[in-house]
Amino acid sequence: MEIIEEIKNYEIGFLVREELHREDVIKILKNHHFSVIQDGRTLKTKLSYLIKKESFVFFIYLYFSGDPKNIKELDKELKMNSKILRFLIIASSILPIEKEAIVRPEREELPERQEPAPRYVKREIKKTESLSNEALEKKLEEILK
Repeated sequence: MEIIEEIKNYEIGFLVREELHREDVIKILKNHHFSVIQDGRTLKTKLSYLIKKESFVFFIYLYFSGDPKNIKELDKELKMNSKILRFLIIASSILPIEKEAIVRPEREELPERQEPAPRYVKREIKKTESLSNEALEKKLEEILK
């Protein structure tokens, strides 16, 4: 009976102090029998709050694949590494697409802009003729009968 290993695709995003720590993460992935599918972009960013006394970090992401049984050990080793400030591993069912393969549809013409509906409706107040006291008393008597 032949045992077939289950292979899954993953994505890891992590924050590091130095850009060269990317190679350390790749080395850790390879030590746990994962293969890197594609390197993502590196982005230097300013944090809104300090993480381990750092205000500027490098955000890097990688796509990798391997046996899901090795994820727990990978997670433990990444937590123990002081060079990695934060990381997140997610299972990815979609493989990364090359930039050249992306085809964008042409822009459609937008319909002409319509005026928004008014928030309130202005009503006209009908002016009624004022009645004299005698006419008013006469109307009241008619109503009360």
